[in-house]
Amino acid sequence: MARLLAGADLFVHNMSPRAIEGLGLSEKDVRDISPGTIYCIVTGFGTNGPYAGRLAYDDTMQATSGLAHLQGIVTGRPEYVKSAIADQTAAIIAAYAIMAALFERERTGRVQAVEVPMFESMIDYLIAEQMGSSAFVPAYLVFPSFSGRDGALDHGELWQAGCRLGEADAPEVTRASSLRVIG
Repeated sequence: MARLLAGADLFVHNMSPRAIEGLGLSEKDVRDISPGTIYCIVTGFGTNGPYAGRLAYDDTMQATSGLAHLQGIVTGRPEYVKSAIADQTAAIIAAYAIMAALFERERTGRVQAVEVPMFESMIDYLIAEQMGSSAFVPAYLVFPSFSGRDGALDHGELWQAGCRLGEADAPEVTRASSLRVIG
């Protein structure tokens, strides 16, 4: 492992601090072997705080972030998104943070450690749309969709307005749609 780390730009993992230390790959261990390597850890709830060290999975993050609740607004009971959206969101945020750390190292020579908690990633992902009436009035909107003549989904007037912005001919919509308030 030391041979691999010696020339590595990046070391990334999603293990608990205790587990990674047991393997001799803590941030300090990696820095001792390769001082220029960017160290990235993806955790469930971060490395500090009351939930640090707790195991986290995609469904755990969907539940604790409130996403499962939001998915269930229409049905009246919490539901999981049928995708590993929390894992994917944390991975995307980690990729951006790693790119920023690589850029910083290239420009200044300063090497950074990157920590990406899945929980905070999901809160960041959701908060813009889910700040209630302070972001959107009314707070919960459903964009109805239906099959168009070409088999694609569209949103009625919203689709036609988008086409007009792009100066394309908007296909005729056979059924008018509008936003409706849930809750």
